[in-house]
Amino acid sequence: MSSIHEQAMNYVYQQVLQRLLGYFTRAERTALQLLIQRLIVAAGGIERISGFKVLVAFGGGKL
Repeated sequence: MSSIHEQAMNYVYQQVLQRLLGYFTRAERTALQLLIQRLIVAAGGIERISGFKVLVAFGGGKL
């Protein structure tokens, strides 16, 4: 990937992330940050996060 393309993709990613975070409360943003930090630790570092798999159990019911 070229440097210019990588920079452009990073810019788009940052814009989407900022818009998404605007919908969260401060508590939700903090919880999300902690979740991300825990996932990075569980994956063995930021460089290994792309290959990390997460299993989520979902019962399909409504709360």
